[in-house]
Amino acid sequence: MLILDEPSKGLDQRSEQQSLILITHKPLLLKQMDKIVLMQKGKIIDSGSHQQLQSGNLYYRQLLSYF
Repeated sequence: MLILDEPSKGLDQRSEQQSLILITHKPLLLKQMDKIVLMQKGKIIDSGSHQQLQSGNLYYRQLLSYF
């Protein structure tokens, strides 16, 4: 397992296509994720796709509007 913070910056095309866990706050990248795990104060508070979280989680919507 490889965990990178903002890994899309500086990676070659082959590396981008491998399974990665992304840590990001950028809405454009969040929309492309299969599953998002939403954390607050170090605890997991929700998970799902961008569409699921956007429609059902106020905290997630607030984060999106912040960035």
